[in-house]
Amino acid sequence: MDTATFTQTNSSTIARWLNLAPWLLVPSGCAALVYQVVWVRLLMLSIGSTSVAISTVLSAFFLGMTFGSMLSARIAQGRLTDLKVFAWLELGIGLSGLILLPVLLHLDHGMALLGELGTALWIKFSICLVLLFIPTVCMGATYPVLASALAHQREALGSFLGNLYTLNTAGAVAGALLSGFVLIPHIGLDGSVVMASLFNLFTGLGALLLHRKVRHALLASPDTSGYAAPLQSGSPTSREHWEVGAVLFCTGAIATASQVAWTKYVSIFVGATLYGFSAILGIFLIGIAAGSWYSKRRLLQDATHIAAVAWALLALSVTLLLARVGLTLLPHFVDATNALPHFQQFSKYLLVLAVLFPATFVFGALFPIALSLYCEPVAHLNQRVGRGYAINTLGSIAGSVAAGFWLIPMLGTNRLLTLSVLLCALMAWLLIRYVNPYRTLLLLHGSLTLVVVGALFLPHLDYRPLLSSRLYRFNFDAIQGKTAKFLYLEEGKAGVISLVQYSPLQVKLHNNGMQESYISLHEAVPPPFTETLLGIMPFLLHENAKTAFVVGFGGGNTVRALTLTPVESIRVVELEPAVVSAVAVAYRDTITMLQDSRVELVFNDARNTLLVEDQSYDVIVSQPSHPWLAGSGNLFTREFFQIVATHLNKGGIFAQWINLFNMDSTTLKSIFNAYFEVFPYGFTMAITFSGDMLIFGSHTPIEIDPHRIADRLRMPAIQQALARHGMGEPGQFLQFFATERNELFFAMSRDEVLAVSVGVEANTDTRILSEVRLAGMTVDPEGAEDPYELLRQHIRSAD
Repeated sequence: MDTATFTQTNSSTIARWLNLAPWLLVPSGCAALVYQVVWVRLLMLSIGSTSVAISTVLSAFFLGMTFGSMLSARIAQGRLTDLKVFAWLELGIGLSGLILLPVLLHLDHGMALLGELGTALWIKFSICLVLLFIPTVCMGATYPVLASALAHQREALGSFLGNLYTLNTAGAVAGALLSGFVLIPHIGLDGSVVMASLFNLFTGLGALLLHRKVRHALLASPDTSGYAAPLQSGSPTSREHWEVGAVLFCTGAIATASQVAWTKYVSIFVGATLYGFSAILGIFLIGIAAGSWYSKRRLLQDATHIAAVAWALLALSVTLLLARVGLTLLPHFVDATNALPHFQQFSKYLLVLAVLFPATFVFGALFPIALSLYCEPVAHLNQRVGRGYAINTLGSIAGSVAAGFWLIPMLGTNRLLTLSVLLCALMAWLLIRYVNPYRTLLLLHGSLTLVVVGALFLPHLDYRPLLSSRLYRFNFDAIQGKTAKFLYLEEGKAGVISLVQYSPLQVKLHNNGMQESYISLHEAVPPPFTETLLGIMPFLLHENAKTAFVVGFGGGNTVRALTLTPVESIRVVELEPAVVSAVAVAYRDTITMLQDSRVELVFNDARNTLLVEDQSYDVIVSQPSHPWLAGSGNLFTREFFQIVATHLNKGGIFAQWINLFNMDSTTLKSIFNAYFEVFPYGFTMAITFSGDMLIFGSHTPIEIDPHRIADRLRMPAIQQALARHGMGEPGQFLQFFATERNELFFAMSRDEVLAVSVGVEANTDTRILSEVRLAGMTVDPEGAEDPYELLRQHIRSAD
């Protein structure tokens, strides 16, 4: 074989191997999104689930990626040897992810040692940044380093960068959907981290193999100049590069802020669950992947001037405006989706995809266009690709923090989305001098004017129609067609809190359209019996309760029940300040139970509060939100019960609420096992007419002394409260402890509960069965999975 033929053959071999290299970004992007989803959830267990805590975790995550992107400008040499650097980065992510897993799983012990210092935001941020620094720095460097390694494809820089971004984002789509719909439900949070690490290890080993193959081919080739020539340092950044850099920053901020706002609104439509949040994230990334794919095939061939960025920004402002208008139409499709119970969620996801796809598509197309212009000329690629990626990531951090901390609380979702539209239009106008000829300039001016007019006058986002259309299966007033009157509505930190009225006798407290409690406005309607019992019952069981801790204020009924007892202090920790504001409206600005000098109200994550404080209590009462909601499910796990157990005094009582509605037997048994693995003594009560269950546990035997209970039931305040439920006499209440049980209210001992729960794994922080099984439930379970049937069978077997 002559030299020319050999060189041609060898070049073909090198090109074939190098064509495989961009595909390494698919498993790399997949792993990165799995880590992001899982790490956020694991860190929430230790630093809290408030919106501030979540923003803190995400900021630390993206800041590490920013450092990695900037670092890539130093470690990337513009040679094929950068492929080996990419391999080691991927291996570093995988190994550090595995090493980090046990640290995150046991981080609560470290936070407990910090005590009250652990509540400081800067401490939480520092901890997150230190823990995530190595893997996130490596993540941030992977895309720029691989781009530098393959930079010999100089004839189509924009298309080349767009191709890499498309593959990386496609992997991210897979990671978002896999984590929520496959990995976490089937192998848990810890198993998901292991799987993501395997993705990284596979990617790293694949990159090493490709590097070895290419290196051997290069050594055998007489002419390797086309592949091995390093990129040279370029001249200082021009004004255009500064302007494009500003576009990268602003579009990153707008994309993240819009995602935060969309998620807040759309999660009400699809459900604030593990599946809902994964679907929303996946939908957002699907549009970005499609846009970058289209741009690298079509747009980037002609997008060689900054005028293309101006037109792209105009398109972005238009599609963001259309997305805002489209979201206002979602409530009109609720009836159509409810008509298909087995396809209800999927049809909702498709509707959201249709509404958000145009805007996310343009986001995806704009990034590679701006990045390729920022990296021009190609000699600057190894320096600027990492810097441009870092600028965009910094913008994402700014958008996330600004939206979560200030813009949504101060302006609301609607105004934030409108501001995003106007900011995109403003950026396009600032770049308008690059547009010519004159007719094209007039067209752009006219289009921007129409966008501004549309942003002001086209339909605006309003939560009321969406919340009214949220036909939660157990909101019987809405199902019967009653019209809700909104007395209060606020976009809180943990959801959209509303106070609605269907009748003059009571008002209902809703979070994201789902009922949390109700408040009686008339003597004819007593407060919820379950919430009253949750407050009074621990006092009846405890020998001499002095101190109490309440998880969640809710409608205030449980706290009010506790104030009827002679306990000396009641500490209440509520996650969402808007909940208390809503209850204040129902009580006409004076919440009587909060006027009690014994009551201390704290706004924080209750689990985090118990974790970092060292105070213990005689009574702890937990009335969290629904166990299938993301965040609330962490208050039904074995690890949460263990935290509670460490804060109970000797003889202390822990009372936990569980729903029987939207529940199946397997999940109920799972929560039972989680609870009674921690507490060696206790029993359960079911109030089947309201669909509730209460569990009472302790470190020591719980003595049900009829004489002591009867004496306490005769206390005037308690007797009056129970009289509203038809139990004014002690005998009427004590009959429920009799051996002969009835269908409305009965008890199961700890041993009886464990006997019916054999073979079901406990609900834990890493195996969140309550979220996995209940979040997708659209119809009531039947047969063996019907929890009411489980309880009836137990009654029959006991009789």
